[in-house]
Amino acid sequence: MDQLPSNLDARSVLELYSERRSGKQAELPEIQDLNVQNRESIPSKLQSTAKSAIKADQEYNIVTDGEAQTNYGWDKRTLLLSAEVLDPSAPLSVTIERGVSRREKDGPEAEFGNEKLLVYLYRMNITGDTPHDRLQSRKDGNTRENIVGGMMYNVDDNIFDLRDRQILPEFRRQGLGSMALKCSEDYIQQVANNKQEEQTAIVDAAQVDVICWLWNSGYKPRTKEDFDNLHKVLEGNSQLCIGENLYVFNQSVPENERTADDEDMDKALRIKFEKKFTPEAPEVLLVQQAKTAQQISKHVDIGR
Repeated sequence: MDQLPSNLDARSVLELYSERRSGKQAELPEIQDLNVQNRESIPSKLQSTAKSAIKADQEYNIVTDGEAQTNYGWDKRTLLLSAEVLDPSAPLSVTIERGVSRREKDGPEAEFGNEKLLVYLYRMNITGDTPHDRLQSRKDGNTRENIVGGMMYNVDDNIFDLRDRQILPEFRRQGLGSMALKCSEDYIQQVANNKQEEQTAIVDAAQVDVICWLWNSGYKPRTKEDFDNLHKVLEGNSQLCIGENLYVFNQSVPENERTADDEDMDKALRIKFEKKFTPEAPEVLLVQQAKTAQQISKHVDIGR
């Protein structure tokens, strides 16, 4: 396989392993159809949410304005940056939050833990004119029944490391994971624009359907080893097999250890993916570029 197709079909890949599959597969509960309307308007709403989050991030201080919890001596704070109702009839809302852990040390400075970016989808209408009002709206309806899923990134300098992604089983197969990913990416793009520095999203995957989803979403293997492993998975390499919940394992892993348990998942074949977000020119610069282009087209001497 010299070249990979632009779009991967997980079902076609799984057919290559029809005789090398073991372990139970997750049984999806009855799907709760959110019946999301006007899907064509959602991308612009997600982008608007990301832009609002960047603005709020510049206006508020997470240490003083964030919601605090204490855990093992760490002061964990989360700041709700923005919220948007994607579909009031579903209902469906998205939030972008930023989190940080902080604890006092001996000495003048506090110790800070990983900064986090959190993007959540809720089965409710989150409303309010201010971040505090929206936070209260979210808290009032923050029950197990209202959580759809979301994404959690560790943020280190210009790297966004996707550490957790989850859409609850009853809400899957409705494009909601792609909505959460798109909102996350819109925020990362806005960070790149604001800092005028390239940002990178990284994520590792070991399940066939997730591997294909990430590739189809524009993510590429980080290293040559990752690219080689992706080739092996997609060509149905004879040394590989499929275990529980579509995790890819080497045949050398005992069959009873090809599970989705935490200790066994570390034995799966993991592929690191990345996606780069290049800064877009600031609006002022874009306007100037447009004027310059217009002058050039009119053969005006722009040096005077």
